[in-house]
Amino acid sequence: MREEVCCTTKVMENLRAAVFKKSQSLEEEEEEGASSAIKIQGYDFMIQRLNHSQLLQSFGSTGFQASHLNHAIRIVNEMLEWRLSHEQVTEDCSEEEKNPLLTESLARGLSRIGNILVPDESYRKLEDWIFPVFDQMLEEQITQHVLWTPSKVIARLGKEINDESSCLYWAYKNDIPVFCPDMMVDSFANLLDLHSLRNPGLPDLYIGVQEDFKAMKNEAVNASPRKTGMIILGGGTPKRHICNANMCRNGADYAVFINAAQEFDGSDSGASPEEAVSRRQIRLSAKYVKVHGDPTISFLFLVAETFAATMAKPTKSNLGEATKDGKVNENVRSTKESQSLECARTKIRGYEFNQGVNYSEMYKSLIASGFQATNLGGAIETVNQMLDWRLSHEPVTEDCSEEEKNPTYRESVKCKIFLGFTSNLISSGVRDIIRYLVQCRMVDVIVTTTGGIEEDIIKCLADTYEGDFSLPGAALRSKGLNRIGNLLVPNDNYCKFEDWVVPIFDKMLEEQKNQHVSCTPSKLIARLGKEINDERSYIYWAYKNDIPVFCPGLTDGSLGDMLYFHSFRSPGLTVDVVQDIKAMNGEAVYASPRKTGMIILGGGLPKHHICNANMMRNGADYAVFINTAQEFDGSDSGARPDEAISWGKIRASAKYVKVHSDATIAFPLLVAETFAAARDRTAEPKPSS
Repeated sequence: MREEVCCTTKVMENLRAAVFKKSQSLEEEEEEGASSAIKIQGYDFMIQRLNHSQLLQSFGSTGFQASHLNHAIRIVNEMLEWRLSHEQVTEDCSEEEKNPLLTESLARGLSRIGNILVPDESYRKLEDWIFPVFDQMLEEQITQHVLWTPSKVIARLGKEINDESSCLYWAYKNDIPVFCPDMMVDSFANLLDLHSLRNPGLPDLYIGVQEDFKAMKNEAVNASPRKTGMIILGGGTPKRHICNANMCRNGADYAVFINAAQEFDGSDSGASPEEAVSRRQIRLSAKYVKVHGDPTISFLFLVAETFAATMAKPTKSNLGEATKDGKVNENVRSTKESQSLECARTKIRGYEFNQGVNYSEMYKSLIASGFQATNLGGAIETVNQMLDWRLSHEPVTEDCSEEEKNPTYRESVKCKIFLGFTSNLISSGVRDIIRYLVQCRMVDVIVTTTGGIEEDIIKCLADTYEGDFSLPGAALRSKGLNRIGNLLVPNDNYCKFEDWVVPIFDKMLEEQKNQHVSCTPSKLIARLGKEINDERSYIYWAYKNDIPVFCPGLTDGSLGDMLYFHSFRSPGLTVDVVQDIKAMNGEAVYASPRKTGMIILGGGLPKHHICNANMMRNGADYAVFINTAQEFDGSDSGARPDEAISWGKIRASAKYVKVHSDATIAFPLLVAETFAAARDRTAEPKPSS
């Protein structure tokens, strides 16, 4: 018997050693790619009233794409602050370059673009406006031998539109060249073709690209002694054209890419800055970052913290109206008569930074910005509707109980909010925001994965650090470091977790044997929250505030590893999942007369579990999904809210939205403009003492 126990113990020790290699400390040493060992921590809404600038600064220690957005803000600010005077004066500098003063001066008839609708009537108006301009340009080409290039055409259009709401107008006004090497694509090419049909017998308007190609290259080559920076939104031609031009000067000094393209297909759109370094499009010494996300969200906040923040005084701008005149023969129309959207749809327009930086107005502008900014704006509206709803807003029906007819009671009944999230968000700084919501009793039910439990506890025992997505796995493994995206977790953290949790398992096993205590995943999680007794932990606050935390996949993670190791050392501990599925479904079934709302970050198990429970009550009344998963593979993670309606998981009458974004960016912004804003207004609910 003793030999059997020794053998079992030895097996357990070997397993432990294989899984948890001794880790290199990140506390004292600066790891390559670890950004001076930045500890991962999110914005603390509890410390003070909401400060949007500090919220965006906190992204630097949040991890994932939030860290990249913060890095982008820092790079752009460095671009704006750089002066030639910051560099050492070298022997080969010209007398001019040595001058400090000089260096400081340097439906129908509707076209859909994502979630934006453009009436065909808009293109007809463009035809009517642009053809007379083409006529003038053709006349100048014939009589004055003007050689038109894409950049000259664009400058001419900016001059002719003469409208302060136009980007092209201001580019013309401020003599900023606008290059477009693929001008012969899309509607503009169609208009040139129609113009040639409209003027038979006359030569075509000629637009030569060679001069522009040379001019674009020269913008980079002749930039010296200035440094160059690239800010590229999206991919395709603009990204390649700017990078290619900078290759002619051995690379840019700064680079910020913001797009949602991926690298696996080898496309230039999805190529990382490191690939551009290999092509000499970015210098080895450069500061660079790629933010994986929709620029309609990321770029707005980047500009707020960089370009707009440097403006000494906001200036007012009176937007002019464009002149629209001229007619084109009906037989060359290429568009259908379009349905009017004047009163039916929101007009697309962005935030006006000439009015200064006002975060409240910036949030309001999201809904009219298009793409994922519109979806984030819709998510903010939906969550605020969850928070504002009261039973008193509904009519009193005949089958209401006497209590439900009481006005005071009706005003007290609020929406029941289910919050779901995947484990990576607890590894990131979003954990601190989730803790805030639980501490203030702003959510009612939580569902997460095992990592969402253990990582919360581990962070009370040891820190997680910022790393980099590109750090090589083999090298990290040899140092005992685990990578979660661009986060680093030392193996020692898990050893500390094991040392902490195993004695608790021993107590629970003893209670099961002696007191016949039944253990479920949610009860186990509550017990861990009680034992950790740390106010940084959301599990602690869930235990303190009696908010159930469900985790149907409890054995899939380090906690499962600990249960596995414990089964060798002290067999017999059991965890009953059947009681929890009854309790979880009951949270939805017995929610009435309350409405239910779902806020789900990421996909997988938490998303399906919350949606499935709400199916038992014929669907949730509100739903907000924030994830980057796509629908084409049929996964539940990528399924849109509309698919959930077909299952009865969301009611047909519900308010719902999906935001395609990394939750480390979108969720802090959403919380700032909903839960935190509501708490700032009312100073309630107060957190537990």
